This record gives sequence, structure tokens and C-alpha cells, in this order.
Amino acid sequence: LSAPAEDGTISRVVLEQVLRQNIARDEDVVKLMRLVRCGGAGGSGDRVDFLHFWQGLDQFYAETAAGHVARGGGCDTIAGMVRFRDGVLQIWRSQGAEDPSLAPISSQLLLGLLAEIKNIAVDPTYWDQVMQAVPTDEGASLTLPEVAEAVCVWLREALKAAPPSDGQPVAGPWLEGCPLSPLPSPMPSSPVASATASVRGMDSLTPNSDLHVAAELLEEIGQCIARDRPHVQRAVARLGAMIEAAGRAMHRWEEEVEALRRTAAMQGQRRQEIEAELHRAHENIDDAARVAGERDEARRRVEALTKEVVDLRDSYAAATDEMARLKARSDDTERQRKDSERMDWHWRGRCEQLERAVEESHGQAQWMRSEIDRWMGESRKRDADVQRLRGRLRAARLMARSSQGAAEEAEACAALLWRERCEHAAEGASAQHE
Repeated sequence: LSAPAEDGTISRVVLEQVLRQNIARDEDVVKLMRLVRCGGAGGSGDRVDFLHFWQGLDQFYAETAAGHVARGGGCDTIAGMVRFRDGVLQIWRSQGAEDPSLAPISSQLLLGLLAEIKNIAVDPTYWDQVMQAVPTDEGASLTLPEVAEAVCVWLREALKAAPPSDGQPVAGPWLEGCPLSPLPSPMPSSPVASATASVRGMDSLTPNSDLHVAAELLEEIGQCIARDRPHVQRAVARLGAMIEAAGRAMHRWEEEVEALRRTAAMQGQRRQEIEAELHRAHENIDDAARVAGERDEARRRVEALTKEVVDLRDSYAAATDEMARLKARSDDTERQRKDSERMDWHWRGRCEQLERAVEESHGQAQWMRSEIDRWMGESRKRDADVQRLRGRLRAARLMARSSQGAAEEAEACAALLWRERCEHAAEGASAQHE
């Protein structure tokens, strides 16, 4: 910058102070600083590099129409520097870094950009010298402040060497003393400039018409010369021959100028085509950068989808293990169900057996009841017999008084009958219990 720092940048505060000293309106300073910030900050923290400031200054004068910035016309070197500036900033912004020191620019990219500018430049030798200043080592790179400081030096040299055109300095908005001053210096009109302007207003005068007028004047002068002065007549004749030769030479020169004009027109058309092709190339670069961004976004999406697939694969493996465990439990449950069915059939058969046994028990109970009833009937009969025997016994006792032997016999018979009755009663009770 006007006083570059060691890292090729200048403090925003210092820059704003310099601008306020050279710009009358504060709103213009605020607008210019805003354009510089919108251009990409141009540095880390509170510092600005020359390329961002230059681009912001171009935008400022383009919006306010307060000055003229050379672009593609007038000075080919400065126009090339403008292209180089925009290309470098585009490369730097495509890297997406906020701090220039952290985003070095590859020397190969710089050389490629300079080669494009050289191919369309009127004076390619200058750009050959610039390309020689770029390091060509493998993996070499430059930071944005380094490139900005170099462009600042090149621009000063170009402004000093560039001739003025149409009364305006080639540097446009930069003063000779301070290349970055945003105020154009007033150029006082000189006599040469006034004369040039007056000649430009005489569109009817051409070199051929001037020679024709000179020939007519020479003829009139020859008529006025006395016949007795042959040496003057010879001089006039020689002057006429010289004017005629100058006319023929002028005619040849006009033909050459016309040919050069046609060549210049063709070259201008070719230059426009090349500039259009360069513009398309820049658009292709922008498209490539956008495609690269889309590719990075697609890569991030693929990585996210890959992570989701891995998670789904893990979930599927866990679900498969759970299914295997559930299947094993299902097999165990099926075996238990079959065992339960077998046990059910077993117990059903056992129940049927028990039911049949119960039915048989009921039959046996009925048979036993009938037997008990029969034994009870027999017992009642025997009780009746016992009563009869007791009656007989009493009778016998009465009769026994007369005969002890008959009594003992009767007692024996009664005891025998009593034992038999007790045995029958016990057998009937046990049968009923069963």
C-alpha cells in the first residue's frame, strides 16, 4: 500500500484515516470501506491487503461514476493487472479461508493465470518477466499479502511508465505521488493539448489535401517568380517534385494505414473473441468450483449415508441375534407345548382310566350294598333266630332248672350263635367300608 507493512497489509484504522484525509465526504469513506469488507475482508482481523482495496476502489468508482478505471483499453499492462487481481482473488476465495496466512496460493495456479493474460496481451514480454518472478519450485506457494505487495510494486512501475491519453492519467483514480489516493488530480490544460484539440476539431483537413493545397500554392508562387531567375524556378520545380513524391509516399502510407486499421479491427475482433472465451473459461471455473462444492456436499452426504448404513447393519445384526434367540425360545416353547400335549393325552387317558375305575367302583359299591343288604337280611334273620333261641333259652333255663346238663348245652349253643352273628356283622361292616 502507500506504506506497506512487512506482511503486505495495512491496518483498517490507518487506511480509514488516510482516506478521510483525501476524500471530502465521510459517506464516501464509509461506502468504500464497506465495499472493501464485502470483497472478502482481505486480511485477518483488522488488516486489509492491496488487492482487496484495489477491487473495492474499482467498485466504488463504478458505482459513483467519480473516476475512470482502466480495463482492457488505454494501458494494456494495467488491464492485465486488473485481470490478474480478479483471478488471484477468485482463486483465494475458492479456497474458503478467512485468514490469508492460512491459505497459500499455489505457484502453478498463478503461472497459469499469468499465461492466460500473456496470451491476450499486446506486450507479452512484460508478462514473461512477471512469470520469471514467480517461484517455480515443486509445491511452492505464495500468500495473498505477498502477491498483493508484488502487484502494488508492479502497478507503481506501470503507472510511471504509462503515457497519458486524452488528457487523463492512465492510472485513473490514483495520483502520481500516491497510487492509492482515491482523488484524481486535476490536469491543467497545456498549449499542446489545446492545439491538439483544435486540430481534432478540423475533421475536413487530411494530409493529401494539405499536399494538394501546397502544390497549388507552389504553382502560384512559380507563376509569380520572374523569368530571369532560373535558379529559383529550378528550386520551385524541385520542391514540386518533392511534393509529388511526398504525395505518392503519403498515398502508400494511407494504404498501409488502412491495412493496419483492418488488421487492428481483426485483432480487436479476435481480442473480443478471446475475452469472451476467457469470460466463458472463468464461468467454467466458477461452475467447476460450484460442482466441486456440490461434490463435497455429495461426499458428506455419502459419508452420512454410509454411517447410517453401518448403523443399520449393526441394528440388523442385533435384530438377527434377537431373532435367533426368539427362535430358540420358540423352539423350546414348541417342545414344551408338545410335551404338554403328550402329558395332556397321558392325563386324559389316566382320567379315563380313573373314570372307568370310578364306574367299576360304583358297580362294586352297588354289589357290596346288595351284599350288605343280603347280609343285613341274614343278620336280621339270625337276630330273629337269636331271639327265638333266647326264648328257647329262657324256656330252656326254666327247663334247666330241672336239668343242668340241658342248660349248659343251651348256653353253648347260644354262645356259638352269638359268635357267628358278630363275625357276620364285622364282615358286613368291612365290606361297606370298602
